[in-house]
Amino acid sequence: MFVRDGLLFTAEWNDGVGIWDIGGGGKGGTISAPVRITRVLTYGGKVHNLWWFHDPTNGSKRYVFVGEEGSGVIGSSSSGDIHVLDISTITEPKEVARYHVPNGGVHNFSVDEANGLLYAAYYNAGVKVLNVRGDLGACVGGQKTIEGRCELSLTGRERAFFTGTVPVYVWGVHFVGGSVFASDMLGSIWKMRAVSRP
Repeated sequence: MFVRDGLLFTAEWNDGVGIWDIGGGGKGGTISAPVRITRVLTYGGKVHNLWWFHDPTNGSKRYVFVGEEGSGVIGSSSSGDIHVLDISTITEPKEVARYHVPNGGVHNFSVDEANGLLYAAYYNAGVKVLNVRGDLGACVGGQKTIEGRCELSLTGRERAFFTGTVPVYVWGVHFVGGSVFASDMLGSIWKMRAVSRP
């Protein structure tokens, strides 16, 4: 789940993303009596985690990043995409983009909001760094999925990646104090210098 500004976002696996008023959604909800604003199903389901991005450069609170955790084999394979919801109209969220890594799947992510960078744990594909500032739903025909969403891997959004010096299976990542820490299920904790700017 993710809580911010009186809204609660819940990762509900194949039931999608729930958006609840717990004091800031204008529906009379409270922490002890939440009121559902809406629910949206994402392509592929398996909603595991979320992050509502607040961009300090322009005040935008438009995008929620959704992690889809697919199947995998510890140490060798994984699957699942990052899905991007546009919540400009909170009662009618729309999936506008995704980030797909062939033979890799996302687990958790952490966002450096000051620099507009999302750090994603991609199991056997390591850590991926995406520029998430600007209009994520703007792309041309060849950069779209068959459903019409923008494919962020084709729009120049990837800024960096980390795959370690040995095989990795990164399941957790956290940005703090200019560094990125990654927890590897194969036995390591990695500390990386964060990308300085998108």
